[in-house]
Amino acid sequence: MLRTISADELKSMHEKDADLELLDLRPVSEFMQGSIEGALDLPQDEPDFLTNLKKIWPNPGPVVLIPATHDVPGAILSAIGAIGGNVMGTVQIHEWVAKNYPVTKITPISLNEALQDNDEFRLVDVRTPEEWQKRHIPGSVNLSLSEMGMAPPILDPNRENVVFCAGVYRGLAGTAKFASMGFP
Repeated sequence: MLRTISADELKSMHEKDADLELLDLRPVSEFMQGSIEGALDLPQDEPDFLTNLKKIWPNPGPVVLIPATHDVPGAILSAIGAIGGNVMGTVQIHEWVAKNYPVTKITPISLNEALQDNDEFRLVDVRTPEEWQKRHIPGSVNLSLSEMGMAPPILDPNRENVVFCAGVYRGLAGTAKFASMGFP
């Protein structure tokens, strides 16, 4: 049985430990409507959960889970343990929201819109450098998820960023990380 962490306790834990990660296990649509600032999203019903977990969480450590339901499946806990993550407990998103703590909302845009407004947006590809070198959108910059904590000099805090990857999860993770770092 995982420990339930209150919203107040999580806020305090997060302020004291910058390495603490939040992994949101809810569906992508719910995550985009609002999640705890800095959380990564990987729905617990994702068929390739372990493969995608390795991609979005390259440097595992302590993590608090935001579950889709009250119970976290054992397979999810096993996957997190398999890559070296340490589950501290779970927190309920509705409690976080009720406390009016910071929530990140993600707005999707079409590729055509991003390309048309290329002067307005910085296109940031969060795949690995090897993936980016094989194929990338012209004009995009590469900043892999593992490099995100290093206050990247390529980013202008006054310019909006369109964060993407080859699929969904790394793009969402990158967007959430950017928002928690103060980048629009």
